[in-house]
Order: sequence, then C-alpha cells, then structure tokens
Amino acid sequence: MKSAVAFEVVKYAGAIPGYNPSLQFLLMGSLYALLSILWFTTIVLLLNYIRKRLMSPKVQNIIDRATGLVLIGFGLNMIFKVQKTGS
Repeated sequence: MKSAVAFEVVKYAGAIPGYNPSLQFLLMGSLYALLSILWFTTIVLLLNYIRKRLMSPKVQNIIDRATGLVLIGFGLNMIFKVQKTGS
C-alpha cells in the first residue's frame, strides 16, 4: 500500500515542469529511517524491561517448578505407557 501511494505521488509530481523529486525522496527516506530507529529502540527497551522481570528470583522459582512438573509428567507418561509391539 505504501509503495503504491509513493508511486502515485511521484507519478503526478513528475508531470510538473521543473519538479525534482530528489528532496522529497531524501525527506521520506530520512523519516522512514528515523521512525525505524525509534521503533526498534522501543522494542529493545521493552524487551530489556521484560528480561529484568523474568530474571527475578520469584519468577525463576515459578519457571523451575513448572519445568519440574512437566519433566515429572513426561516420566510418568513413559512409566505407565503401554508399549504396542508389531502384530
């Protein structure tokens, strides 16, 4: 969608005599780069916040207990599972 809009703007602007789209492309590219930097900086900061929360001792204890329960469940499944052999 964005590329279609940019194409239409350039197509009609190119019909104006003496129009040079270089400045417009430079501004659009700079704005895109700035918005990309802001977006990825926001993502990095949010992930850093989430990482700090996940690394807290309380959350680590919960994760360890849940992992232990899953492993015990797999072990019980292996113990009580009836092996079916070929015919």
